[in-house]
Amino acid sequence: MGWLLATISKTEKKNWDLCKSTGLWGVSVQGENNYIPKANKDDFLLFWVGGVGFVGVGKVSEKMRVPTSETEVPWRGGMTRYGFVVPFKLVEEFTPAILLTFKDNFQVETGIPLAYFRRGFQPITDAQANVVVKKK
Repeated sequence: MGWLLATISKTEKKNWDLCKSTGLWGVSVQGENNYIPKANKDDFLLFWVGGVGFVGVGKVSEKMRVPTSETEVPWRGGMTRYGFVVPFKLVEEFTPAILLTFKDNFQVETGIPLAYFRRGFQPITDAQANVVVKKK
């Protein structure tokens, strides 16, 4: 089991509700995503929404896969933009969200590089995730 940081940009905050309602995380295959980490069953997802903070934790319920239809990718760009989906169960939603600060291109308390938040889907360590989970 591992952890993956799953981020949503602050311009597309509504995607968090779409992810929760479908039980799917969309993995973008556009841009600089030459390396796409794999999510396997029982991995954990730590969800971040730009401008809001960490909003929850999910557990991967099936290995990530190619979407089978447009209904599995309700986000702007659909199947053209999101080449993989990660089925998950929401373990916990953080209310309020946990917003941590950045300095010198790293999140101060977790040590997660700012670039990871911009890529949308990146592996993180147990220690980095536990900093957030312990704050709830």
